[in-house]
Amino acid sequence: MTQEARYKKLPLTLEQALSGKSIKIQLPGGSKIKLNLKKGLYDGQLLRLKEPCSGQASGRQSGELILQVSLLDHPFYQIDQLNIKAELPLSPAEAYSGCVRTFAGPDGKSLRLEIPPRTKDGDFLRIEQGGLKKGSERGDLEFTIRIDENMALIEYMAVSSVWNQPTQIN
Repeated sequence: MTQEARYKKLPLTLEQALSGKSIKIQLPGGSKIKLNLKKGLYDGQLLRLKEPCSGQASGRQSGELILQVSLLDHPFYQIDQLNIKAELPLSPAEAYSGCVRTFAGPDGKSLRLEIPPRTKDGDFLRIEQGGLKKGSERGDLEFTIRIDENMALIEYMAVSSVWNQPTQIN
């Protein structure tokens, strides 16, 4: 019997690549299998699968399937080699006084980020070793601060609408 290798792209979300979740994929022959992903996959990484259902019983040639990880675009995070980058919008008040932001990290888990007081537009916040991993190398998770003046207007309208409510006196 001869060995036959086939190649297929494996599109993954950033969360799937980092968290090591299980996914279902369809093999070239049409059968579906559950694939347990290991944590920390990176774009372009190759995974070898010995194709189940190949070989003796079916009379087909035995072979393996080579999957190449292809990270899908993310609405908030961008991949730059092993680094994961994002822009973090802040209101002028949050940037001036500092704040704590909690949101979904690239792996889908909750991420708590402390913004120091007097942060300026364009400043960087970095979480070392928070990016993708390839061998012994690991990238960082980097945030670029963007101060959004429109957020100040939204905050003002939210506060002023509470204070400008008519009061009833009995």
